Formats: sequence, structure tokens, C-alpha cells
Amino acid sequence: MPGDDRVNEQIESCIKRVLAGETEAYGEIVDAYQQELWRLIVWFVHDRVLAEDVVQSAFVRAFFALDQYESGRDFGAWLKTIAKNEARMMLRKLASRARTADQYADQVRAASALRQVENDALSVEKMYLEQCLEQVPAPLRRLLEAYYKLGQSVAQMAEQTRRSVAAIKKALSRTRLRLRQCIERKAAGHGG
Repeated sequence: MPGDDRVNEQIESCIKRVLAGETEAYGEIVDAYQQELWRLIVWFVHDRVLAEDVVQSAFVRAFFALDQYESGRDFGAWLKTIAKNEARMMLRKLASRARTADQYADQVRAASALRQVENDALSVEKMYLEQCLEQVPAPLRRLLEAYYKLGQSVAQMAEQTRRSVAAIKKALSRTRLRLRQCIERKAAGHGG
């Protein structure tokens, strides 16, 4: 298209008509440059679908910047510059989205791995707790069960066992301490 004076005159005429308010004339500019611009951008971005988006965006941007075009200069070169800049911006956005998606995927994988480690640790701790509970005398196990599984208050437990509230609290505290020590020994690999 460059070098063809007749085409350049037609484009200049279309530009003047668009700037005068006859926006339909812009369609002639699009028709004149669409294929050439599309081929350039496909070569630039290596993706036909993305090239269509870039070309469309470039035509829109050029339409709104038409008053900045200097009459007598090569309109095709001006339009190609806009299109290449649009392509660069879209490629940057896509790269940024890809990095964001990769970062998100990394975070999801890390969170999943952390959950698995935590679940594994909880499973091991639960196993240790069950083993240690087996070593607790039956009356103390019943106290723990009443408090933690059944949700009874210390006062209710004291009333049921005919012991003082202080005695129940002390028994629970000592039993918890023994369980914690047992679990810590098992976790440290000393058995228990």
C-alpha cells in the first residue's frame, strides 16, 4: 500500500471525512489496511486469534487518535506502529497473567503440600494421643471423656463423681500433662 499515491489520497480523504464527523468513512480505512495489518501482527504475536484482537484494538485506538495523525505522512506506517504497540501491550498483559497464574498455582500447590504435612502431623499426633490414652487409668479416661467428648462442666463432673471441683480440675490438669509428656516422648522417638 505505501507508495500508491491514489490509495494515500483516498485514505487522506477518508480521514478528513471521519474527522468531520462522518464516522462510517472509517470502515474504508479498515477495509484498506485490515489484511496487511493482520499479517504483520500474526507474524509479530504468532497467534491468529490474538492477532485478530490486536488488530481490532489497534483500529479502535487509531480511530480515537485520528486527530493526532499528521496529514501527508504514511498512514500505514502510523497504523502499524499503533498495532505493534497494542501487540506489545497485550503480550505483556498475557505474560503478566501467566506469571500470576503460575504464582497462584505455586501457592495452591504449596498450600496443599502444607495441608498434607499438617494432616500427616495431626494424624501422627492423633495416633500418639490414642496410644497414650490407653496408658491412662480408666477413671481418669472417663473424666477426660466426660469433659472433652460429652462437654460436661467441671461442676457437673464433680457432682457425678462426688468429688470437689478442685479435685476434678487437678485430676484433669495432671492427666493432660501426662498425655502431653507421653506424646512428646513418642514424637521424639523415645516410645512411650
